[in-house]
Amino acid sequence: MIRIQILLVQPNYQQARESRGGTWGIHPPLGLCYIASVLKTHDVSVKILDANALNLNETDVINYIRETKPSLVGFTMLTPSHNFCLNVVKEVQEECIIVAGGPHASALPKQLAQEGFIVVRGEGEATMLDLVAQKPLKDIDGITYIGKDKLIHHNPNRQPITDLDSIPFPARYLLPNNGVDKPYRSAASRYDTWATVLTSRGCPYSCYFCNKNIFSHKFRPRSPENIVGEIELLVKEYGVKEIDIADDVFNFDLKRAETILDMIIDKKLDIYLRATNGLRADKITPSFLEKFKRAGGDYIAYGVESGSQEVLDLIPKGITLDQIKCTVEMTKKAKIRVSGFFMFGLLGDTPETMQKTIDFAKDLDLDIAVFNILAPYPGTRLWQMIQERGGKILVDNYAEFHHTANRALFTLPGAPEPEEVVAAYRRAHKEFYFRPKYIFKQLFKTRSIAQLKEMIGGLKSLLRIS
Repeated sequence: MIRIQILLVQPNYQQARESRGGTWGIHPPLGLCYIASVLKTHDVSVKILDANALNLNETDVINYIRETKPSLVGFTMLTPSHNFCLNVVKEVQEECIIVAGGPHASALPKQLAQEGFIVVRGEGEATMLDLVAQKPLKDIDGITYIGKDKLIHHNPNRQPITDLDSIPFPARYLLPNNGVDKPYRSAASRYDTWATVLTSRGCPYSCYFCNKNIFSHKFRPRSPENIVGEIELLVKEYGVKEIDIADDVFNFDLKRAETILDMIIDKKLDIYLRATNGLRADKITPSFLEKFKRAGGDYIAYGVESGSQEVLDLIPKGITLDQIKCTVEMTKKAKIRVSGFFMFGLLGDTPETMQKTIDFAKDLDLDIAVFNILAPYPGTRLWQMIQERGGKILVDNYAEFHHTANRALFTLPGAPEPEEVVAAYRRAHKEFYFRPKYIFKQLFKTRSIAQLKEMIGGLKSLLRIS
């Protein structure tokens, strides 16, 4: 096998997901694809090993590293993948440079440095270029590492990238099936050939449970021309039929969002468009919905979180229940399928407020309600509150650390008891999804055998939860 210079690794989340009975999709690692595209423009030999898509275990990854003999291996790390990455590092750290990036690494850089990683904090494109160029570690902004003096060195932060159009399109061609077909899949997706597109970075809001602000608070958009150029490439060269918008706040700048939709309409791009990561319900207008529909849009998710205004205000969500209800009604009137994200175990939650959340989800008459249990991810304000206010993390295994873990993960004064949270979570699935009205409506909307099989599979998962 030909030796490569840089190997970027997406850890395997499938075993952890299956043990929790979760319903994750298998999404292409866009962050690694962006880093790879930048390295490629500088003539760096780079490959991506997506252990998640290929369902590889730690031994498979270790063997691949030893066969290809890269000089540097970079892992992207969400909290549940910490153990997977660490088990690999223990075996190969004497053979190559080991780098970790992503939300978990950026949140706990000193811990990971002690475990043998050079930690890239925040965005990785420019920092990885410096590492590949073998710039002295002391001169590289945005990294944490153990020096020759055996001490932890925490270099100054690297400034976020301001001109996102300067970054080449993600190198999806380094993934299995170009990252747009099986084994990649997304829950409730209509087509096998689909792709996620990230049109911006950063979020100006400050919800206490979100770890995205580790990277940047500032909203940094790509230009509409750059975004639609990527969509055209996906449609014409990769045969993509569906685009999922993965932004945290795609509609933060409503004028920009509508311009993107206008360009998709003008270019007559034949796509199925979904806003799967949650739009702001307070930034929706009939004009936006009309353009979203004309551009091929048929699915929008909203971040609702709670049916209690007092609980929402503590987040602080910066939105009202009336705004959410009005927006959902507008979306249904535009004949767009609508989903809502909800959490149990929020600060201020009680059995009564969590029942309000369940009742609110039913009153909204959503097509899909995604119920999760609040997870105190490292790097969030919630994580810090637990350390400072006498709270306790209830799991000692990072593989169990996720909002789809089907269990409460912490205690904290001002938050409900774990057993109350789990009871509400299970009750929510039963009360929302097993209503005869809901079941008949979904059966009526089912258009294919594949969709019917997916629905049956979903019902089996719900039975395990409830």
